[in-house]
Amino acid sequence: MILYYNNIKNLMQAYEKNAVFLPFEERCAALLSQTDPSVCKKILACRNEKDRFRSLAAALLLRSAFRVMTGDASLTRLRYGYGPHGKPFSEDYPEYFFSVSHSGDYAICVTGTCEVGIDLQEHRRAAFQGIARRFYTPQEQNFIFHENDGQEKERFYRIWSCKEAFIKYTGNGISEGLTTFSADPAHHLILQNGQPAAALYEPLQLPGYSCTACTALCSDPLAFDIRELLPSDFQ
Repeated sequence: MILYYNNIKNLMQAYEKNAVFLPFEERCAALLSQTDPSVCKKILACRNEKDRFRSLAAALLLRSAFRVMTGDASLTRLRYGYGPHGKPFSEDYPEYFFSVSHSGDYAICVTGTCEVGIDLQEHRRAAFQGIARRFYTPQEQNFIFHENDGQEKERFYRIWSCKEAFIKYTGNGISEGLTTFSADPAHHLILQNGQPAAALYEPLQLPGYSCTACTALCSDPLAFDIRELLPSDFQ
């Protein structure tokens, strides 16, 4: 698996220099031209500039990863199709699978030859106790609150990241409900009806964030080739 990530502060600074008064679409025109039109439309529809940079960074990370996966260093634009529940796939390279996420100051993508979902969650302020009681299974709630050690919020976001990654992995959305499966980060598993249903990985450690990848169960753990990309890599 290839995992690329980017601190969008670096990207924002690179494209604000000497052009801070220009609209986003003019400053980043060269980068936007390298994205699929449907993705470009979603980027420009984001409500604030930081959201636009997060979405743009995710698209550029994915293109960089596909350059490596396909061996085509000249690849400039990926074309996307979408499954029945909105899960994207590559129209040109359907044999490769991917997932993207962004939160806080980071964007991230993962690609490979098997279905995968990834999620990144910044540990923001939130009334997490009530959210957990409503949307988490009893097992997940026990994982979070079993010890009053001040780490409850971190465990809450760890579970959240696991659940989001599984939803992205299956591509079924949340129509089946968030309590029909349970995340077990301690054993790196998603459980359904008490049985292992998918494998969990926590490949990237960023202070103040939780990051989880989800794949099918396999006998040998997957390896992740992890690299931080800089603005100069998006040319």
